[in-house]
Amino acid sequence: MRWLLRIVVRFGVALWCVAQPAFAFAVEPAADTPAPRIAASLSPIANFAYQLDCISGWLRSCGGREDYTRLWQSQFGVDAAQSTEVSAWRSAFSGSQDLLVRARIASFESTSIEDYMRKIDTLFARDRAAAVRNVVRAHYPAFEQWWNEASRANRDSRVTALQRALESPPLEGELPKLYRFFAVPADSSRVLHLALLYRPVEGEPQHTTGEFLGDDWSVAEFAPAEAIANRLGVILHEYTHYVFAKMRASDRDALRAAITANPEHGAAAWSLFNESVATAVGNGRTFRTLAADADWQSYYRRDKSFYYDDAVDTS
Repeated sequence: MRWLLRIVVRFGVALWCVAQPAFAFAVEPAADTPAPRIAASLSPIANFAYQLDCISGWLRSCGGREDYTRLWQSQFGVDAAQSTEVSAWRSAFSGSQDLLVRARIASFESTSIEDYMRKIDTLFARDRAAAVRNVVRAHYPAFEQWWNEASRANRDSRVTALQRALESPPLEGELPKLYRFFAVPADSSRVLHLALLYRPVEGEPQHTTGEFLGDDWSVAEFAPAEAIANRLGVILHEYTHYVFAKMRASDRDALRAAITANPEHGAAAWSLFNESVATAVGNGRTFRTLAADADWQSYYRRDKSFYYDDAVDTS
């Protein structure tokens, strides 16, 4: 790990030295270039599917598994460890990573629960689609009632505040700089869709999940008592992944080849470098530009506030 950190720190220092003048003096895009933006949405269907993904255990990137497990036990009388429906959901959501990502995105894009099931029917084999339909039939009505009643005012007000922050002039001014810094082709898509995932927990959790899934979609958990500023750091981290993925393939391949040249540690170094860049640029440089001094100092001083991983935070 020390070897990896030395490699990534060297790349990170070089990147930061280049990044500061690049962000400050980057050439403005053509007037007809679409403005980058982050489009956030809060969907009960996306949250229903995500919570089942979490409590069933198939989705390893879930940050709030214990919170969702308690919710389903207390609100819906579902013991995740014993429920046949939860077990059926876990069995249905198996297969290639590409298929599972497309299934997750289907829940984000669905306009109704019927629309979601139509999308699942096109993705899954008949028996798996039927299993998902049975779980939806058994539990979505109770979930929808809870969603429409429990903590709605507090939840929706937090989302409104976050959406305002994502549409603020300072952020709108920062996003194009990321495109220029990574030399993204002008014809690339410039809208990252963000699925917001409500985490019903009292107080402010130490760690919440954010993830870039590809195909112009990202997710972010949020808690009702969590500071909006803390969510922005996570969202900007995932947005940096999104823009980084849109680099010219030749540029990204050359960078990957340089970092993975060591046959023993190269693959791990690339993974660490990818997260370190997103952390330094998203959680660090871009968020610092937007945050009030008090918000930044609180965020910076909080243990593992950037990535919740010592190796990445150190690099």
